[in-house]
Amino acid sequence: MKTIVDELVETADRAEASGLVSEADKRIVLDHMERLYRELFAQYTEFKERDVMLQDRILTYSEEAELRGIKKGIKEGKAEGKAEGKAEKAFDVARKLLARGMTLLEVAEIAELPIDKLQTLVPQ
Repeated sequence: MKTIVDELVETADRAEASGLVSEADKRIVLDHMERLYRELFAQYTEFKERDVMLQDRILTYSEEAELRGIKKGIKEGKAEGKAEGKAEKAFDVARKLLARGMTLLEVAEIAELPIDKLQTLVPQ
């Protein structure tokens, strides 16, 4: 049984690595596998010892996947924060350039911002 669980986890990993399934889909499959496993073997007392060992293997995988998801979220959050910071800085520069009398077109080119976004900085 341990071999089957290991093969399923490895197959799911390969499918994700090759782009056949997303990490979220892989996690769903493995979560269903864990539930199925628990249901099947809950009624067989002779499998209690193995049940604990295999559940630990499945849970360890689930925990690893969760940690990878958290790390990915943190990385995406940092990238998003950097992009927002860069955009804020560009708008600060644009405000200063507009205050010095530059045209929207000139500021758009220098700050690399779309004119329609810059129009919100111009007092009506």
